[in-house]
Amino acid sequence: MRAAEPGAGPGTGDAELNWHRPSPRLLRARRIEVTLVTVPLALIGFFAGYAASLATGLIVAAAVVVAGFLAERFLARRVTAWGTRSGTTI
Repeated sequence: MRAAEPGAGPGTGDAELNWHRPSPRLLRARRIEVTLVTVPLALIGFFAGYAASLATGLIVAAAVVVAGFLAERFLARRVTAWGTRSGTTI
């Protein structure tokens, strides 16, 4: 904590607190989940759009893949931001 934050300062026990980050396997699991949703949706979108034209199918599939990539980036940032503190405070 910075000294400007409430509760920070001498005697608060901040030096005794340990920050724990989530396992890297959690991010891997989130990426697998996004992939398992994105790929089938992209295929469905391609075939649905292909009914109109090849270009429409490719555009729909590409849009779904981009949405999946953005979802993965969002989840990756959330996982890396997580942390828990443990330790003794007086």
